[in-house]
Amino acid sequence: AARKLDTTFIQREDRSSRHRSRVEIEQSLLQMKKRIVVFPSGTTSLSIEKPWRTGIFKIASELKVPIQPFRISYSPLRPAAYIGEDQFFTHLMRLSALPEITAKIEFQEPIDIIYTTTECDRIQRWATRDT
Repeated sequence: AARKLDTTFIQREDRSSRHRSRVEIEQSLLQMKKRIVVFPSGTTSLSIEKPWRTGIFKIASELKVPIQPFRISYSPLRPAAYIGEDQFFTHLMRLSALPEITAKIEFQEPIDIIYTTTECDRIQRWATRDT
C-alpha cells in the first residue's frame, strides 16, 4: 500500500539512501509540484524517545517550501498504536475488536523554515505534547 502511494523509503543509516531520498523529495517538490507528508521521527512510539531528524526541515529551508505542521492523536492510544513487536495482522484483529477508536488531526498554520533545528524542535514539542 505504501508503494502505491509513492512512499519514499529511507534507510537512515545509509548515506547513499539518504542522498537518493533527498533528490527524490526535491524533485517531487520542485519539478512535480507535489505535496508530501513526512514523519520526521522516523518511527512510531508511545513516548518522546529522541529528537526528530532535521533533514526535511533543511530541504524546506533551502527550497523555500513552507511546512504545514500537523499531528494525529488516538484514543485509546496503545490499542491504536502499531509499535514494538506488533504484527500487522494481529494488530488489525485487535483494532477491529475495539468498540471505538477516536482519531483527531490538528493543523498549525503553514510556516517558512529559517532556523531548521529551532523550528524542528518547536514543532516536535507541539506535535508530541499530550492533547
